[in-house]
Amino acid sequence: MNEKNEKLLENNYTAWCNHDVEAIANCFADNCVYEDMAMGVKFNGIKEVCGFAQEVFKTMPDFHVAYIKRFATDSHGAGQWVITATWNGEFEGVDCTGKKIQFTGLSYYEFRDGKITYAQDCWDFSVMMQKFGVLRESLRKLK
Repeated sequence: MNEKNEKLLENNYTAWCNHDVEAIANCFADNCVYEDMAMGVKFNGIKEVCGFAQEVFKTMPDFHVAYIKRFATDSHGAGQWVITATWNGEFEGVDCTGKKIQFTGLSYYEFRDGKITYAQDCWDFSVMMQKFGVLRESLRKLK
């Protein structure tokens, strides 16, 4: 266990819960990479990570993340989390405004010099589809 990196994860989680984009940026290295496996997107550098965070808060204005478990070593860390929110806007081409969601996932982190250099979120995209009652176009075509 690394107390410094454990505190870094705590600061990151608190920043996300407070919708504090500047504090999120302070947790990441300038040349960081943030990958959301379920959405199939990768963000390179602080500017893109901040843009991603702003979009999350726009899409889920009451976004809240609760971390169930987490750990940090000198170079790596991970956390299990639950996100709750009310959706604002479209999801897969369907207006899902006002629908409440809750989903769980895991995050993997790499650290260097007191900053997050790599973050990867893994969660089940089908849970969102079920909650919203929508399917991706590619899945609608399956027979």
